[in-house]
Amino acid sequence: VMLEWLKSPARNRLQLYKMIPEDCRDEIILLELNPGGLYRWDGWGVGCKVNDPFHAVGSGSVAALQKMRDGASPKDAVHAAMQLDECSGPPIQVEYLKQKRKR
Repeated sequence: VMLEWLKSPARNRLQLYKMIPEDCRDEIILLELNPGGLYRWDGWGVGCKVNDPFHAVGSGSVAALQKMRDGASPKDAVHAAMQLDECSGPPIQVEYLKQKRKR
């Protein structure tokens, strides 16, 4: 539902709200990569640009982000988060994005 809504040029939030029950909207996190950068969307249809050098989602994301701030690789950070969060587990998916060259 969220993907179809993001593809629509209008992105009408009222239509989105009809498709997603209110008690489920806080559970949705969607990452969108577009020419403007990386954006994090929630089930309420609110998007926020990710400006940090790294990002994580899921129940272990806070622990993983802290480990990466301390210098760990993304994969090692997720492994550490898995030790602290019983809801985190394999598979681990790491995606690297190249920065655009400035002209």
